[in-house]
Amino acid sequence: MFCFHYLAHKLTWFRPIHQLHHTHIDTNVYSLFVLNPIETLGFGAIWLIIISILEFNCISIIIYLILNLTYGILAHLNNDIFPSFWNKNSVTKWISTTQFHSNHHKNESHNFGFYFTLWDKIFKTII
Repeated sequence: MFCFHYLAHKLTWFRPIHQLHHTHIDTNVYSLFVLNPIETLGFGAIWLIIISILEFNCISIIIYLILNLTYGILAHLNNDIFPSFWNKNSVTKWISTTQFHSNHHKNESHNFGFYFTLWDKIFKTII
């Protein structure tokens, strides 16, 4: 996810497509769904390619889609719902928060990770 999101911001031809999503600087529950149709089709195509190449159980796909949707909505809420210890705990500090993604919408050159902060820490793109 980090790689795809990073490329969506860095590829000259794709950046204008992804820019619609970033019209929501102050994110809210609907921000996840503000996407250019080309971007939506691209994510769908990636999904189709992955599930065509790799074998997945139908239940695992459904669980992933539910978790992805839920986390996407939580990540785009304007108020951080994660407890204050989250970023300090040795286990949970690697899991991104609402504030982490909100910071990305305010400063698009940082915080590209969606589920985890690990790659942003490695590539020094975290704020």
